[in-house]
Amino acid sequence: MIAFLEKLTRRKTEVALKAGGEWQALVIAVADGKEIDPDETLTALDRLGKSTDDLAKGVELLNQRRVWSALVTVGSKAEVEHPRVVRAIEAEVAAFAALEETHDQKLRPMHGRERDAFQTMSEGARARRQLIETATDPIRRATAADADAKLRALQQERAEFDRELRGKEDRHRELSSQEDRDLVAHVERLKSEIEAMQSQRSLFDARAAQFAAESEAALLKLLEPEAI
Repeated sequence: MIAFLEKLTRRKTEVALKAGGEWQALVIAVADGKEIDPDETLTALDRLGKSTDDLAKGVELLNQRRVWSALVTVGSKAEVEHPRVVRAIEAEVAAFAALEETHDQKLRPMHGRERDAFQTMSEGARARRQLIETATDPIRRATAADADAKLRALQQERAEFDRELRGKEDRHRELSSQEDRDLVAHVERLKSEIEAMQSQRSLFDARAAQFAAESEAALLKLLEPEAI
């Protein structure tokens, strides 16, 4: 009796395993889109005690599990890749920190020299003003004042000249855009005047350079300690 029951249990297990395998094969075939006979499928479902709704749910579950399985595979690869990326980031951060420190070490003395240079430059500018302000030599002061006045007068003359030239150029553009034959002669005369004035610019530049040089030379005389 006991032996028979054991055989019966084993047989039940075998049948269950066979049925489970058949069910899996059926679900996989449908999920993979394989062509299977509808009548045979219905017969198999009856034999397995399953419905078409069970089959649809089984296919849906299989497809979802395949998605999850793919994610597990990708996740496993990411678990291997992630530490490597973290180490690479840490190495890059460390390298940048070292580079930044080297950069700071180079910049610190440069900033110090820049501050020293600016301070020295400021002191030089103050000393220059004091030398000019305390110079009492009348001839040197008169020469510097005369040279500076000539330069400022020329600069004023140049500014007035440029204003006049711009006015003529604006007027020429305005009249040139008008279709009036009576204005042709006036436009041509304006053009000639503009060209003549433009050619005079080099004369202003030459005089300005000369006066600037004279002013600088006179100023340098005031900067000499002996200008007392």
